[in-house]
Amino acid sequence: MERDVEMDALVTRLRELIAERFGEVAAAVPIYSGHQTAKVAGSFTDYLRRLKDPSAVADLAACSLLCHPLHRQVLLETLDIKARLKRLLHFLLEQTAPKGKGTRDE
Repeated sequence: MERDVEMDALVTRLRELIAERFGEVAAAVPIYSGHQTAKVAGSFTDYLRRLKDPSAVADLAACSLLCHPLHRQVLLETLDIKARLKRLLHFLLEQTAPKGKGTRDE
């Protein structure tokens, strides 16, 4: 089977983004809770790293991390895996972007 460089890059970026976000959360909570959060985050990111199927990575990340039900529904309806990964990255970045100047939510 031929490797798809774009697909690999999308999956890698998704894994990196998730690891970054979990690191930010763990740093923001009290020491004891932060330790537990880091442990769970580490287990989750390790599991994501071991998954070989890009579709499984996208599905697990979406069901675990997306807050907005409409975003999850859009991903369920997106059959093309590259498009699904791109939308998932967009939704995760949108959901974690700081609210303030220049955002549409003002």
